[in-house]
Amino acid sequence: MNYNQDTNMYLHSNGSLEIRKVEITHQDQYHCIAANPAGTTTHYIQLNVNIPPWIIGGEEETMVQALLNKSITLVCPTTGTPKPTIQWFKNDEQLETYDDNTHYILTNIKQADEGIYRCIATNKAGRTQRLFNISVYMSPYFEHQTENISRLQIKSVILNHTLILLCPAIGLPKPKLFWFYNGNEIQLKKKHMLIKQNGKKLIINKIKSEDEGRYICQATNTIGTIDIIYDVNVMMPPRFTKENNGMFANKQSYKNGEYLRLPCSVEGKP
Repeated sequence: MNYNQDTNMYLHSNGSLEIRKVEITHQDQYHCIAANPAGTTTHYIQLNVNIPPWIIGGEEETMVQALLNKSITLVCPTTGTPKPTIQWFKNDEQLETYDDNTHYILTNIKQADEGIYRCIATNKAGRTQRLFNISVYMSPYFEHQTENISRLQIKSVILNHTLILLCPAIGLPKPKLFWFYNGNEIQLKKKHMLIKQNGKKLIINKIKSEDEGRYICQATNTIGTIDIIYDVNVMMPPRFTKENNGMFANKQSYKNGEYLRLPCSVEGKP
């Protein structure tokens, strides 16, 4: 066997050619010529070098944030010899594709489209894959449209009654809810105020006149923020003022012809 330091090709004494490390540059047509006094013959061999598939950007799992009701395209650019065939799977279930398998399009995305998507490239030399982890996101919005929810609402409640303010916000991921009173976040230091259902309900028991003002519920997630505003008015039943107390507390006597003024001062809201 002859050895040439400049190549990894070895020619054996029996005439066979050995390539220890095949590279794409070795792809070619080779021919072997055998000759003796009786004649000459030639044998041709076509060497095709197969290269395993490689997916550009496929080394790590790709995290994809998809917006509800929108469309996304998953891309699987592949190289290899011969040209790899590509298949798409979602959670190990094969997906139907059309024409160019290097792309997979999801339209009108729903929450059910969440999951692990894989493109698998295969040829004679091997196989490889790329993973897409899809999460569906949705900006917060108010759940119960039957209540005619508008951003600004006026609420009137009678003094010492219970007031319930709702914040029926949903979204993906689940939004965090924060309540504010006159610009300051409510910390529930007042015992007659309660926040229930993870912020979806603010309860004010035995409401007081000083509880009057603007209440805001803010719902926020990684996609967006929405809020609802309540302007709360506390109504007070009518009652006589202190200046009437003396008049009505005692029996009064007047002479015929005297001037008489009976006060009837009341206060209330409205």
